[in-house]
Amino acid sequence: AWWTVDVERLGDEMWIGVVDRPKMRYYGYRGWTNELHRFEWCYHGSRDGAGTLECAGRSMPPLPGLKRIERYSSGDTVSIFLDYDRQWIRVGRNGVWQSECKEVVSEKDKTNYGF
Repeated sequence: AWWTVDVERLGDEMWIGVVDRPKMRYYGYRGWTNELHRFEWCYHGSRDGAGTLECAGRSMPPLPGLKRIERYSSGDTVSIFLDYDRQWIRVGRNGVWQSECKEVVSEKDKTNYGF
């Protein structure tokens, strides 16, 4: 699967990707803990100005040739490529792939939900 998200307005935090717990998709999810990060595979812009691809609780490095993962902001287009058969997710910003993870595995029921 491949999709894009046009970021109209970026507020404090915005995470784009997949999770394996359906209630984690919704804004304002209560009870978020660091342990829940192991159930998500998503691209987000951190408050320190860098972007991050979180892969089941681990921050992935930028792709070769990039110094860092660029943070997306208002007006950007985020691309997500997910190959669930090969357990692979790749994220991009404005047509440039930023990072990837080759371990997209759900511990729950092999179902992931986009958000």
